[in-house]
Order: sequence, then structure tokens, then C-alpha cells
Amino acid sequence: MNKEYNENYYRTNMGCGEDYSNREYWGPRFREIAECIIKEFNPKSFIDVGCAYGYLVEALRDLGVEAYGLDVSEYAISQSREDIREFLYVADIVNGIPEVLRRKYDCASTIEVIEHIKDDYTDAFLDIFCSLSDVLIFSSSPSDIIEKTHVNVQQPEYWCKRFAQRGFFRNLNANSLLLSQDEMIFIKEEKNCKTLVEDYEHHLRLIKETEIKKRDEWLELKINDIKHLEEEIKLREDHIKLLEDEIKQKDRAILELNQEKKKFWDEIQNIKNSKLFRYTKFLRM
Repeated sequence: MNKEYNENYYRTNMGCGEDYSNREYWGPRFREIAECIIKEFNPKSFIDVGCAYGYLVEALRDLGVEAYGLDVSEYAISQSREDIREFLYVADIVNGIPEVLRRKYDCASTIEVIEHIKDDYTDAFLDIFCSLSDVLIFSSSPSDIIEKTHVNVQQPEYWCKRFAQRGFFRNLNANSLLLSQDEMIFIKEEKNCKTLVEDYEHHLRLIKETEIKKRDEWLELKINDIKHLEEEIKLREDHIKLLEDEIKQKDRAILELNQEKKKFWDEIQNIKNSKLFRYTKFLRM
């Protein structure tokens, strides 16, 4: 697996839309994520499982957090910023982690990693990951089955179930950490059915309230759109009426002109039919 995640993979296969070696792009992005993590959890210690180039560890350390990372790719670790490389380790978590990292951290993360691990090894991965902290940041694509190394793409409820088996429950009210739309926060805590129902019903109520608010805002916009359209229609109808009145006036004018034209031609015809006109014909020749 180590060799599979080489330079070519990080430049072309990640499906993240940008060359992962582009530090000018990824550095600021992970800085924002690190700031969100500190604002939300204020960790003094942190570990990132599947850290790749170590961007998150780098950003957290720059902000004063004792952060560490591990990744299965020796190449990825070699691309990390030199001054934080000593805090990054090459290891496959499924087979365990280095002794120096075996401790409790205030917070741990694994970002878009577990979909790369065959389901047969998921329990081993989760057992070790869940042992690292009581606050876990987790993200895994539920839909990207095109990327060839994604061998374990699952829906969020699947992972929630697997974490719940280990005493970790999703924090439904967590603020966004700007990781992805698939990010989830799991907290280790004692929960009975009553508490779980209350938490999910509370979250469901908030979702409904948000949806109702969005619907009402949408309806208000549509009502305003309809009012504007009605005003526009009224203006156009008034304009049409003015045009119709103008057409009627022009029709009357045309009728009057036609009547004058007929009168004029009748007079000409009468002149041509008169005896005087006929008797003076030779004078016009």
C-alpha cells in the first residue's frame, strides 16, 4: 500500500481538484481548518491519522498545538515541511502505531482515509483510532467510487453505527470545520436510548426550523416576484390601452381621409362628366 500512494497518486489521483504538492493552495486552506479546530475544541494535543503531507499538523503547530501525524505513505511524509517532519511517522494504523504516539490526545482526526481501507480491516483501524482521543474528527466520502483506491465507500449512518459500537456518538450540533460536507465529529460519552432520542429529535427540530425558515424566505421572494410581475403586467396593459386608443384615433383619421379622398374623386368625376369639360376638350389637347 505504501508504494501505491506515490508522487503520481498525490499529483493526479486524489480527486481533490488540485495538485496536492501545491503548498500555496493547500497551506492557507489547512490554516483555516486548524483555526476552526482550535476555536471549536481548543486542543493542547492533536494527532492526524492519514496526514499525507502533514498540512494540518503543520498548521496546528504553527498555532501552538502539540500536533503529530502518521501516514502509510513514506513519499507523502517526505514531502512535508522540513521543520515538522520529526513529528510525522510512517505507519499503517491497521498494524498498530509507533510506541511514541501511543497516548491520549485532546483531539484526533482522520480525513478521507477510511474509504481506502478494506472493510475486513475497518475494526482494527477504528479500534486504534478511537483509543487515541475522546474527541474524533472524521470525514469519508459517501459517493466517490470512481477513485480506484476507494475500496470501502459507505454512507454516514454506517460509520455512525461503527463508532457507536465503541461508545462514540456524533455531535449533531458541531460547527463546521471547513473540511468537507461529509465531516462528522464523534464524542465518547455515556448515552442511553432516552438521551439519544432527545439529541436526534432536537437536531431534527432544528433542521425543520431551518427548512421552514428557508421555505418562508423562498415564498416571500416568490410573492415579491409575483408582485413585481403584476406591476409589470399592469404597466404593459396600460401601455397596450394607450396603443389601442392611438390605433383607434389613427383609424378614425384614416377613415376621414378616405372619405375626403372619395369626395375629391367624386368631384373630379363630376367635372369630367360635365358638358363644359367635354366641350373644352380641344383646348386641353
